[in-house]
Amino acid sequence: MQNKKELRSKILTRRRDLTKQQIRQKSDIICGKVLSLAAYKKADCVMAFASMPDEVQTKHIMEDVLLKGKQLCLPYIVNIKEGLMRAAVVSSLSALVLGKAGILSVPETELHFVEPEQISLVIVPGVAFTKDGYRLGMGGGFYDRFLPKAPNAVKIGIGFSVQQVASVPVDKYDFPLDKVITENS
Repeated sequence: MQNKKELRSKILTRRRDLTKQQIRQKSDIICGKVLSLAAYKKADCVMAFASMPDEVQTKHIMEDVLLKGKQLCLPYIVNIKEGLMRAAVVSSLSALVLGKAGILSVPETELHFVEPEQISLVIVPGVAFTKDGYRLGMGGGFYDRFLPKAPNAVKIGIGFSVQQVASVPVDKYDFPLDKVITENS
C-alpha cells in the first residue's frame, strides 16, 4: 500500500486531468444522486462544501438546499494549525466570499454557527475514497476531527470514479463515511 502523500499525489493528478466538460457532466450525475437520496430528502440541516475547480461541483446541491428551505452550512476553518473547523450557516450563495485557500466561504461579518449535533447530512470532499467509506483528504484532518462530533448526521463522500481506490492508509483518527457516491456507483 502506498503512503498517504504518494497516494494523494497520484489521485490528485488523475482528478486534475479531467476536463472542465467531464467535471461538469460527472458532477451533474453525482449531484442528482445526492438529491435523490432518502437521507437528503429527510435532512433539515445539510453541511456541504464549496468546490475547488477540480472537485465535484456542489453549487446545484447548495442551491437545492436553500430552495427547499433547508439550512445550509459550509465548513469554516477556525484554526488551521489544529485542523479545526465549524459549520457556518449560509444565508445565500451570493453572500459567499473567497476565503482561506481561495474557497468560497461565509464572510466573517455574517458568521453564525450550527452545532455539529444539529446537522442531518454532511457531504464530504476527498482526494481518494474506498468502497467501504474510508477517505483520504488533503491532509489537514479537518473532517476527521469534525465528523465524530456530528453523530446524528449521515456522512456521504462525493468524488469522481477516478478517485476510487481499493484501500487508503487508515490510522486511528480516520473516520469512515456512511456512503460514497461517484458518477458510476
